[in-house]
Amino acid sequence: YMLNWRQPSGDSFDGALCLTLVRTAILLCVILTFHPLEL
Repeated sequence: YMLNWRQPSGDSFDGALCLTLVRTAILLCVILTFHPLEL
């Protein structure tokens, strides 16, 4: 199910949303790694 959004099935919005969430998660991991708890 996790790979279904990669295939063209008309759910391009869900695919873009999933991709955005993945990129955001990676970005947050990088930020937290290089800036540990500076809040």
